[in-house]
Amino acid sequence: MATAPDEAAGDTTAEAADTDPEVKAAPPAAPVLSPEAFITKRYRQVRDVFNDSDAEYVLQRYLTALTHAYDPHSGYMSPSSVEDFDIEMKLSLVGIGALLSSEDGTAKVMRLIPGGPADSDESDTRLMPNDKIIAVGQGDEEPVDIVHWPLHKAVRLIRGEKGTRVVLVTIPASDPSGASIKRVTLVRDEVKLEEQAASLKVHDIERAEQKPFRVGVISVPAFYANLRAKSTSDPAFRSCAYDVEALLAQAATQRIDGVILDLRSNGGGSLLEAIRMTGLFIKTGPTVQVRERFGVRILPDRDPKVAYSGPLMVLVNRLSASASEIVAGAIQDYGRGLVVGDSKTHGKGTVQTIVSVGQDRSFGAAKITTASYYRISGASTQLRGITPDIVLSSAYDFMELGEDYLPNPIPWNLVNRAPYRQIRDFSEWLPELRRLSMERREQSERYQAYREMLQRVEAMTQSEKLPLKFQARKDLALTEKRLADLQKQLGRSEDDADSKHPDLVLDESLNILADFVSVSQTRPPAEPSGSDDEPGGVAKAVFNWIQKRL
Repeated sequence: MATAPDEAAGDTTAEAADTDPEVKAAPPAAPVLSPEAFITKRYRQVRDVFNDSDAEYVLQRYLTALTHAYDPHSGYMSPSSVEDFDIEMKLSLVGIGALLSSEDGTAKVMRLIPGGPADSDESDTRLMPNDKIIAVGQGDEEPVDIVHWPLHKAVRLIRGEKGTRVVLVTIPASDPSGASIKRVTLVRDEVKLEEQAASLKVHDIERAEQKPFRVGVISVPAFYANLRAKSTSDPAFRSCAYDVEALLAQAATQRIDGVILDLRSNGGGSLLEAIRMTGLFIKTGPTVQVRERFGVRILPDRDPKVAYSGPLMVLVNRLSASASEIVAGAIQDYGRGLVVGDSKTHGKGTVQTIVSVGQDRSFGAAKITTASYYRISGASTQLRGITPDIVLSSAYDFMELGEDYLPNPIPWNLVNRAPYRQIRDFSEWLPELRRLSMERREQSERYQAYREMLQRVEAMTQSEKLPLKFQARKDLALTEKRLADLQKQLGRSEDDADSKHPDLVLDESLNILADFVSVSQTRPPAEPSGSDDEPGGVAKAVFNWIQKRL
């Protein structure tokens, strides 16, 4: 069953997700505009978007708005949206390797994708960030003017068959006046979007009077898979679960003490990949329940192979949705590991199926909600999401994010518990782990400043009034700037002065996992109670009851 990634996963109108790859040279500084000119420019851009919208764009917006009256995740996907969806799932495309956005009626180059044709080009007229594409030519043909074209049409013209030549006429970033143009000739090739694939980073954690702990952090941005690949022998085969399995094997060679599966901001993807991913950490058993029109199905992992059996943590936030919640919920229900993060996950507990409109998707596709997810414990992930064992809030926890903030969400309900047996019971450890984490946070000046930032974010989010007086608005803007600056400062890891991204949550999660390993080495977890649903469950419970009283 193929499922669509949740809307929280990001925009797909350009050639790649908005990541932070290296570029060949720093773009020139943009001209400083007066407040009046800046606002006027923004209004013109909004006007251009509406004026440049073609029938395909209007139809998609209309049909999607219609379906949202029944469910926030159903909708119509135009042919270009279907193409972007396929690219997201298989992490590859054929094109020039550039992230584009619409600006002033042109296709502006935001970034070059590492390893793509544009990034590898070493000619004097090579494409650069902030260049504006105004015309596109195929081979020796005369370039076609694309000014004021919808971005998706411009992107489809730039993409093409592997090995073919495309000519781009651009306004160079070095001449913002637009007085000069340059022609860039590139040969299209397959572009691998590796920055969107699962990745591994190993962290060493120093602890007083203890040997250092080594933790492998596997970041999974999405549950991707090439849905059209027939088997693992297919050259086009790509699978999130297979990539994670390989990373776990790589981590094992570095003698790690624990693993963090980072599913923060992972909006979901393939249901099959979520099942496979869960199966990497358990022997066999149910992973998720799916309620369809005619009943409830239990989807199990039947592969007895376990890729990793050591200490495990799943890291989540309010943007972790759909397939991410399936994996986190199963790991928590089995007692296979800890779940840490925001006070709850997104709460998307529905299944979307992509149904072609026409024989070959030439008329696009319909994304239809056809079923609901349930944890193996029987509870739905809809609206309520997954509640972590240890709450470690990010700024997202104080924003209006989640299924419960979307229009017309499907209500929460539950089904019967699936027959499974808990692997471990960590409930006796949790009070101590929470206490150790809280003490560490209370003693950290960086974390206290971070908490202050979160409180300001909460206050700004809950404010229902926006000041109109100049000085009040200026003070608000200064506060927002201080928050941004503080977030950058707090993001610098104590052992990594060059860190660009704030990640105090990950820093503390590493320490929590180290505590988890330490506690597990000093005393074993409680014996989990047997399930009455499994064969012999009642008999085992009676036998244990008698044994305790003899």
